[in-house]
Amino acid sequence: MDWYEYIDDYMKGDLDENLRYEMESAIQKDAELKSAIDNYDDAKTLSEGLLELDIMESIDSLEANATETNKISRNDKSSKSKFPIWLKILIPFFIIVGFFIIRYVQKEKKEAERQELFASLYVRPIDDEILKGIDRTLMNNFQKGKYYFSLNEFEKAEDKLLLFLDRTSNEDSLSLGNYWLGHVYLNMGEWEKAKKFISENENSQLKEILSKIVK
Repeated sequence: MDWYEYIDDYMKGDLDENLRYEMESAIQKDAELKSAIDNYDDAKTLSEGLLELDIMESIDSLEANATETNKISRNDKSSKSKFPIWLKILIPFFIIVGFFIIRYVQKEKKEAERQELFASLYVRPIDDEILKGIDRTLMNNFQKGKYYFSLNEFEKAEDKLLLFLDRTSNEDSLSLGNYWLGHVYLNMGEWEKAKKFISENENSQLKEILSKIVK
């Protein structure tokens, strides 16, 4: 039997009577076991001291690691704080400005493509009567609208044709007014407005043009 395993219980008095008697007999016969018993208190004190020392070393190591971590963290913060504040402000500003510039360029490019397509498809209507030089004082709003259209004064043509449409209820007149106003808006590049008035006029040529330009 390995009596060394029972030394702690023997010294604390936790062994039962029979086992204690057997161990005491073994102590009398085994000089090394007797020496271990005699030096028990010193060995225990030394063991506890070594354990405490090991614990202290572990604590010191943890504290050293924590100090090093804090130092690295402070260095990181210090390096980040060196980043200029004005640059932090300007970077988002430039990103936003860049976004709007890109949007503007894309819009202009799309509009240029529309204009190019429009020029390749569009056939400008001609009113022979207007070109004969009718006295403008005798013209109604519809005729004035067509007259200004022939002069490429599209805003004036728009005003007159809108007045004409506002003051008429005749279906044929409304159809003609929408037709010419659709042409006005096409030439002004007002595609959505052109689409509205052309949809109210059953003209296949204008609808075909718009279907290719406005998608």
